[in-house]
Amino acid sequence: MFRATFPEAAPVPPQDLTAPCPGNLSRARVVSVTRLSPSYSRVTVAGPDLARFASGGLHFRLLLGPEGAGWPQAGAGGALHWPGGAKAWHRPVYTCRSLTGTETGAGAELSFDVFRHDGGRITAWCDRLTPGAEVALTGPGGGGLPPARGWVGLVGDETALPVMARILAALPPATRGHAVLFVPEPADRQDIPHPPGVRLDWVLRGQSGDSPLDRLATLAWPDADRYVVFAGEQAQAVQARAWLPRQGLGKAEFVSAAYWTAA
Repeated sequence: MFRATFPEAAPVPPQDLTAPCPGNLSRARVVSVTRLSPSYSRVTVAGPDLARFASGGLHFRLLLGPEGAGWPQAGAGGALHWPGGAKAWHRPVYTCRSLTGTETGAGAELSFDVFRHDGGRITAWCDRLTPGAEVALTGPGGGGLPPARGWVGLVGDETALPVMARILAALPPATRGHAVLFVPEPADRQDIPHPPGVRLDWVLRGQSGDSPLDRLATLAWPDADRYVVFAGEQAQAVQARAWLPRQGLGKAEFVSAAYWTAA
């Protein structure tokens, strides 16, 4: 029943993880799956060439293919051949939350957090996942850490928590600013390292009538040496992208990213 409903969650035939991978594809094995809170799970994978995810972007794509299909292979001219056709593969984007073991040369461990929601295919995949299962990633890609600024403002919804946590933990100690993070439940709040000069507010979805856009409008940034990051639903990200320049921010002073699209 599970495989019929979520065929992309079916096991992939075992393969040699040390065999060359095409393009920017890396194969790895699951080390652990941890339930962090009611709405988040953490997946840790290990592989021989994951160290390259230390640079080139904070994000990667997870590859989930048809039942029984092997991983994509390089075809003529270096193009990827997708078993079952490219449209049969689900390739969601995730944030590399942590990367360890890159200095040993014996392989690295990469962790990423999954936002859980009822009926989500990745939620079901996560619940089925066991240590030793094989996964494949492409990347890295997407944006990197924000440029160093004296003041940083962050506003993100539930889907943006992993990247916001990564950014907060990487900020220079002297950074000042304000971060507003939305989560579904009180137990979803995390202990995130961040500079003492950055105020961190948690907003419980459903207990507050505010949207991420509403909270974005409450940020009080200085006249210079500033940077704002907004991340969430596509329509809101588009609105934020249009609104921030009207408040005097230049194109090099903010980023607004869409992580999902409302039905």
